[in-house]
Amino acid sequence: MTEEDLEKYPSLKEAIVQVEKSENGRAGLKVHPDEWGRISAFISEKGSYNIKIGDECYGIGFICA
Repeated sequence: MTEEDLEKYPSLKEAIVQVEKSENGRAGLKVHPDEWGRISAFISEKGSYNIKIGDECYGIGFICA
């Protein structure tokens, strides 16, 4: 995933910032349904919920309440 891709999904970018700051390597935040749908479609199109940004790999998951 490129930095340019990441700019299109501000919530995903914020989650990665939080992960990098967290002690347990996890982050959670509320995302507007429109953006959640766009992120999900992008990840599905890529074929994996694991993404690589630079040298780091991240697993993406969604919880709906």
